[in-house]
Amino acid sequence: MEQHDVSLHRGRSTKLMARWKRWWQPILALTVYAGLALAANWPAYPGRPDLLRQGDLTQMAWFLAWTPYALLHGHDLFQTTWLNAPAGVNLAQNTSAPLLGLLTAPLTLTKGVVASVNLLLWLSYVLSAGSMFLVLRRWVRSPWAAFAGGLLYGFSPYMTGEGFNHLNLLFVPLPPLIFLACYELFIRRAGHPLRWGLVLGLLVAAQFYISPEIAATTSIAAGGALVLLAVARRAEAVTAFRYSRGGAALAIGIAIVLVAYPVWVMVAGRYRFGGPAFGGSLPADLAGPVLPTSTERVGLGLTSQGDQLVARDVPENGSYLGVPLIALLGFSLVHRWRIRWVRFAAVMLLAMFVLSLGPRMVVDGHTTGIPLPFVAISKI
Repeated sequence: MEQHDVSLHRGRSTKLMARWKRWWQPILALTVYAGLALAANWPAYPGRPDLLRQGDLTQMAWFLAWTPYALLHGHDLFQTTWLNAPAGVNLAQNTSAPLLGLLTAPLTLTKGVVASVNLLLWLSYVLSAGSMFLVLRRWVRSPWAAFAGGLLYGFSPYMTGEGFNHLNLLFVPLPPLIFLACYELFIRRAGHPLRWGLVLGLLVAAQFYISPEIAATTSIAAGGALVLLAVARRAEAVTAFRYSRGGAALAIGIAIVLVAYPVWVMVAGRYRFGGPAFGGSLPADLAGPVLPTSTERVGLGLTSQGDQLVARDVPENGSYLGVPLIALLGFSLVHRWRIRWVRFAAVMLLAMFVLSLGPRMVVDGHTTGIPLPFVAISKI
């Protein structure tokens, strides 16, 4: 009996050790991300009900409060006369982020909407960085490399800029998961295609209800990546299509059904507006990757030089990389160029950067007449 108890105890200890070895790295990564996110938003902290950064976040607070109020009182989530009365507002054309309002509804109804805003600002950094960390662990051997990737994604200049004003653009844990679902469905092809199709459709729809803009740009990036892979590996593309077509059709069907009504409100509903909502544009600057703004903590003597770019709208200037990181990136590409995934990443990096430059190239704040590929997308 004693021998049996000892064996049972050893078996339990072995299982606990195996679980600890599996989970200590994600736990540690998330803990560090959580601490950095707390510092990024200080003196606001998650759930603080009495401190709100002024600017666009005041409008976002209204949107977050509207979601539970509308659901409890039978109002339309996507169009209302409670703003801009009596003319009304088409909320589907605005940054209402109803999914975030739904997720934080209990906190909004008990402690107030400001508490929800501060919670979401903190979670945006933690979950975005953590999502990228977990996705990268699928491809890299070193947990430290995955940790660095999560850190770069979750605390990038883009994130620090959008953290000032735009919660809907800051909350981006889903794009890495969307790319993972695309990889599993179209590239790896190991699981059941319908399962990954279901996951992909739900993720795209969820992202739409946080930010249609991020859903659109993520779809453009994922679609472009799949086209690039199909051209580069034409023989495998036929096999991949036959395997994934059912899952892809399911993903498209689910996404269309779940977003059909808000899209209809967006383009044909009451209170809609026509033409561009913003007459100008805020494309990235060609000098942006090497000129840091005042939101960066390490600028190598160039701090605030980037404040003059992107129409001097510092929060919208999120393209800074820095000379050391660009040099490391270039070295890695040259050193690992024989790996096909590195070549693929290099082409995608170049393509996404060119798209970020907008319809006309801007260099050091001066708009040139050089047309860029985004001209075609901007017509849609």
